[in-house]
Amino acid sequence: MLPAIYDFWYQAFEAEKASGHQGWAHTFSFLNLFQYITFRAASAGLLAFILSLIFGARVIRKLISLKVGQPIRNAAEVHKLAELHGGKIGTPTMGGVLILGTVLVATLICSRPLNPFVAVCSCTMGACGLLGLCDDYKKVKEKKSDGLSGRTKLFWQIFIALIAAAFIYYKPEISGVGASPEQITAVAAGFRLGDHAIGIGAICFPLFKIPLVDLTG
Repeated sequence: MLPAIYDFWYQAFEAEKASGHQGWAHTFSFLNLFQYITFRAASAGLLAFILSLIFGARVIRKLISLKVGQPIRNAAEVHKLAELHGGKIGTPTMGGVLILGTVLVATLICSRPLNPFVAVCSCTMGACGLLGLCDDYKKVKEKKSDGLSGRTKLFWQIFIALIAAAFIYYKPEISGVGASPEQITAVAAGFRLGDHAIGIGAICFPLFKIPLVDLTG
């Protein structure tokens, strides 16, 4: 949403500048902030925090009313640890719904959802969250603390990771794989961080303008 607002404002601002007449775009020139990823990232974090404060208590009460409490292992299973573990009795599970919900809403508002990086990160997080939801649902349904088996969770995590990796690799806008030299020259394919071309095997870190490690080098 914020990038769309910026695009609309920028077009109006350029039109006003070309016509020599100052209108609402010049008045709301602070909207220029919406073009910066750092500003939108900070806004997304703040928005997710505010949403969690607003809806957190309601979500917890709803989960408690649905009786989706965390199954607790008995003394026969964990022996003396049961006394410490018993404090979790009645604690609602599936709380990840709140975390995922606030993060995805904040991402939708503060980013460009169709950006390949944003799309693959959001879908991967949502898929892993769905796996966690299935794990918690199995615990609640069977009233056991086991949930999905370790092998089942590992299988689906690897499957999700492979889908995400394949998407990134075969997306010319990111990897440049299959792109023509003209597309790369025109910066229509292959990822660039500022003036630096970033290869598919490069490992980057936020706030650094060049890759820290290149696995293909």
